[in-house]
Amino acid sequence: MNGTAYMLKPGDSVIVKPDLFHSSFSYQDTEYLVFHFEVEMKEIHSVFQLAKEPVIRCEEQDAIAHWVSDFIAFFSIHPQKKNPDLVQEDYLKNMHSAVNTLRLHSKVIELISILAEHFLSHGRLNETEVAPSQMKAAHEAAHWLEQHVTSIVKIADLAKVLNFHRSYLSQCFKKTYGMSPSDYLIRIRIREARQLLLETDLSIESISQHLSFSSTGHFSRTFRTIMNTSPLQFRKNKKVHYQIN
Repeated sequence: MNGTAYMLKPGDSVIVKPDLFHSSFSYQDTEYLVFHFEVEMKEIHSVFQLAKEPVIRCEEQDAIAHWVSDFIAFFSIHPQKKNPDLVQEDYLKNMHSAVNTLRLHSKVIELISILAEHFLSHGRLNETEVAPSQMKAAHEAAHWLEQHVTSIVKIADLAKVLNFHRSYLSQCFKKTYGMSPSDYLIRIRIREARQLLLETDLSIESISQHLSFSSTGHFSRTFRTIMNTSPLQFRKNKKVHYQIN
């Protein structure tokens, strides 16, 4: 990750922060689980962003290994060949019930809590990297952006509202969340777009306008960059998996 190599042993876990360049290589046949998740709680997001060491060794945290074993057994997950076209929804192909989908979500939330507790309780946060005042400024900015997700936002205006210099606010935000306020705004807009695609019949153009994208094309390109699929395909795939037999 970002030029640093980590050797993983059976039972180890690794956290990859947003937007980090990373790749993997195995010397032998290997089975592993990959979870892609976004943490909407700002404080928990900060826990992962401030983590010093991305690797959690099996001997350090056996609760994760137990969780993985239970997860595999509960959902009857079988190994799959690595496929560059594989999307997260493919793991749900045998889960036709919305109830099972809800159970899957609750189990992943449980995993996130185990991971966050590990970093908090083992002194594995870069406590000195971000001052409390900087983190507070970043949280205030994030909250403001959440409240204005459908508005045309200028970061200079945000800094003025919160009474910070723009460069200082951007620095605080980057340290706390690992991304700029502008990138954060894009991500929460895409999060909102996902909900609208699932829960409404609004057209792609209407969703684009509602979330203040400059054009439908810009929205679609941004959505594809973050979600690795188009808005239309996302709507189609997700609605299939949420059908109840």
